[in-house]
This record gives sequence, structure tokens and C-alpha cells, in this order.
Amino acid sequence: MGNRSWDWLTQADHDLRHAEHALEDGDYDWACFAAHQAAKKAVKAAFLAMGEEGWGHSITRLLCDLNQQVQIPDALLRAAQRLDKHYSQPAILTVLTQAPRSITTPCSDADIAVEIAEEDPALRDAVREQAIAVFAEAPVPAEVFVKSAREREEGRRTGRGIAGAVAREGLRLA
Repeated sequence: MGNRSWDWLTQADHDLRHAEHALEDGDYDWACFAAHQAAKKAVKAAFLAMGEEGWGHSITRLLCDLNQQVQIPDALLRAAQRLDKHYSQPAILTVLTQAPRSITTPCSDADIAVEIAEEDPALRDAVREQAIAVFAEAPVPAEVFVKSAREREEGRRTGRGIAGAVAREGLRLA
């Protein structure tokens, strides 16, 4: 099979145009998603042009891998980090134990923080039930907290709740 880097780069250009149109229409979540897709496909095109393959969805990780072959400017890595930050899946799980990070104890319990993109009570309930089912067989008791992105930011800003604990521990929910 021939080198398909040009196909990937062409698709990246289409995705970038889609991101620009979404931005013009005020569809910011789609703009972020399409921009992320465009950047990811452009980086994967670079891999293919060198006879390599890039794996994964994180543009930052892909660029770090590519940096082993070609020097990547720091400004591009910082831009990738910003774009990766805005590429969100419907829910992101982070497990926090109450024991210090360096100690695993069978008697500790776990807090499961799940972030959803929007404040939707039905989605919140469905995600909470699914998370509880997933962690039902965990070897420690688990408590599930489902928060919207706005609630997470509020907790991070005030230092209260699960988001405040995440901020104090230096962990990220998204």
C-alpha cells in the first residue's frame, strides 16, 4: 500500500474548515472537537510521511513521539496541550483514594469523580448508576460524585467539594 500521508493531510484540512464553520456558528464544542481531529490527523500525516505510524488521540503525546524523529517547537507543544484540554469525552473518571498516594491500603475507600460536559439530571443519574455498577466489585468501598464542568470549575475556584480536593491534591479531572 502506498503512502497515505496526503489523504490524512487533506482530511485534516477538511476538519479544520469544519472547525472554523462551527466556530462561526457558535458551536464551540464542535469547533473544539473538529480542531482536535484536524490537528491529530495532521500529526498522523507527518508520521506517515516518514514511514511511521502515530497511535493515540492525544496530540501532545503524538507530538512527543514525533519529537524523537523531528524537533517540535515548544510553542507547538503548548498549543497541543491547550487543544487536548478542550477535547473532552462525555465523562472522564478519576479515582482518588483517601490514603496518601504512595500507600495502598486494603481498608481505604475510594472517591470516584465523574465529570459530565453539561448539567443534565438524566445524564447525571445514568452516569452515576453506570459508575456505581462498574465499581461495585472494587476491593474497597467507593463513593461516586457526578459533577458538570461548571460545578468542577466552581469547586476548583472555591476549594470546596470533590473538585476542591482534586485541586489540593494536584490532580486533574479533565
